[in-house]
Amino acid sequence: MSDKKVNIECSTEYKDYSFNEKLDIWTLISIKAPILEAKEEDEKRAPIDIVAVIDKSGSMAGEKLSLVKKTLEFVVSQLNEKDRLCLVTYDTKVYLDFKLTDMTKDNKSWILTIIKNISDGSSTNLCGGLMKGLCQIICRDPNKKNEVASVLLFTDGLANEAKSP
Repeated sequence: MSDKKVNIECSTEYKDYSFNEKLDIWTLISIKAPILEAKEEDEKRAPIDIVAVIDKSGSMAGEKLSLVKKTLEFVVSQLNEKDRLCLVTYDTKVYLDFKLTDMTKDNKSWILTIIKNISDGSSTNLCGGLMKGLCQIICRDPNKKNEVASVLLFTDGLANEAKSP
C-alpha cells in the first residue's frame, strides 16, 4: 500500500448553520492528489476534445478570473498534438474565441495569448455560453472528432442575463 494520499477539503459559505433548518449551501471542494510517475504503457491515452466555457462577467473580475486563466494555462500544458481545445467566453454576449483547434506547439502559443487577454465584462448570460459550448461538441465534424469529449464550465454561478439552464 502506498503512503501517498488524496487530500479533500470542504469550505462552506458560513461557519455555522442551524441544525434543523433546510438550506441550500455553497460549498468549495478542493481535491489534492499526489503526482504519480506514469509507466510508459500508461502514458498513452485517447485523444480528447475539450470545450472550455468561461464566464467573464463583472462578478468574475479579479481573483476568480485570474484563477480560471491559470487553470486554462495548466490544461493547455497537459494537452498533446492529438487533442483539441475550443474556447467560448461569455458575459452579456457569447463569443466563440476559437473553434476546436489541434494542440500543436504553435497553436498552444497562440491560445495562451488569447487566454491571457480574457478580461471581465458586464452581465452573465450563463445559458447562452453553455449552449454555445455544448453546440461545439454536438456539431463536431464526424471525420475529425475525438472519441473522448468534455465541456468544462468555469463560472461563479451568478447568472443574471436571460435564462439559466
